[in-house]
Amino acid sequence: DLPKPSAADTALSQELRALTAPKIIRRPSGATEKNVARLEATKSCENCNLQGADLFATDLSNANLTGADLCGAVLTSSDLSGATLVGANFGGGADLNEANFSNADLTGADFRGTVLESVNFSGANLTAVRFGQEEPLSYVNFSQANLDQVDLTGLDLSEAILRNTKVDGAKRCNTKMPSGADNSGC
Repeated sequence: DLPKPSAADTALSQELRALTAPKIIRRPSGATEKNVARLEATKSCENCNLQGADLFATDLSNANLTGADLCGAVLTSSDLSGATLVGANFGGGADLNEANFSNADLTGADFRGTVLESVNFSGANLTAVRFGQEEPLSYVNFSQANLDQVDLTGLDLSEAILRNTKVDGAKRCNTKMPSGADNSGC
C-alpha cells in the first residue's frame, strides 16, 4: 500500500499540473492584426474588427474607433481619453479594468459581458450605452459623465463615483446607488 498524500503534496501536484498543462493562447485573426497595425499607425480604425486584440496599456487617446468590434479585446490600463467610440462593441468579454475613457464619446456603445472595474468614464458621453446587469461596476468613475437614455436597471453602482453625473434621463429600477436603492423609472 502506498501512503496517502498529504494536503501539501496534493497542493504541490496541482501546481505542477497547472504549470505543465498546455496553454491555450488566443491569437487574433489576420484581419485583426492588420487592423491593430492600422490603429497603431493612424489612431483610427472605424468599423473594424479588433476582436481579441491585445491592447494592454496602449495610448489610444483621441483615437477614432467608431463602430469598432472590440469583443474579447484586452484594453486593461489603456488610455482612450477623448476617443470617439460611437457604437463600439465591447460585449463578449472585453477586459477594460483601469482603462481611461475620460471625455470620450461612447454614444450607443455595448458593454454587456465586459470587465469594468476601476474604469474612468469621467466627462464621457455615455448616452444610450448598454451595460449588463451582471457586471460589477466597482470603483468606476462616472463624474460629470452623461448617462442619458441608459438602462441602469438592476445595476450595483454603490461603489461607483457619480459626482455631477447626468442620470436624469437614465432608467433606474432596483438600481443600487451610492445613496441606496433607486426605483425611479420602474
